[in-house]
Formats: sequence, C-alpha cells, structure tokens
Amino acid sequence: MKQDAWKRPISSIDTRHYQQPSLNFKSQDSTLKEQEIWNEQELKPWAEKQLGIVALMSFVQLFMLGLMFFIFWVNTRIF
Repeated sequence: MKQDAWKRPISSIDTRHYQQPSLNFKSQDSTLKEQEIWNEQELKPWAEKQLGIVALMSFVQLFMLGLMFFIFWVNTRIF
C-alpha cells in the first residue's frame, strides 16, 4: 500500500474538497439614534482615555530606550 510523507496509508486520507458556505456581508444602515448611542457608549470613553494611554506608552518606550543604553554602557565596562 502506498504511503504519504507521514507514513499514513493513502487510502485513509480524506480527499473530498470542502467548500466554505457563502457569507452574507450586507449590512443595514444605522439610524441617527443608534449612531449617537454608539458614539456615547463606545467612542467617547476611549477618546477620554486616549491621551493617558499614549503618554504611558511613550514613557515606557523612552524608559526602555534608556535601559538599553544603560545596558550598552554596562557591557562596555564589563567586557
């Protein structure tokens, strides 16, 4: 009996071709009321937190850059 690369008998390999069912990507338009609710509940809270998040991540990035330069300096002293 013939075998594939993983030493399985070829007769045990499923050779059917599967097809993905068709997907419906049609969306419905939202109303102005739904847009206002989404803006108030989803967008506004993240917009208020955005400056703090960006400032924190900038500090972390600068701290890591300074730590990298410190390790470079330590390595030049040790080696």
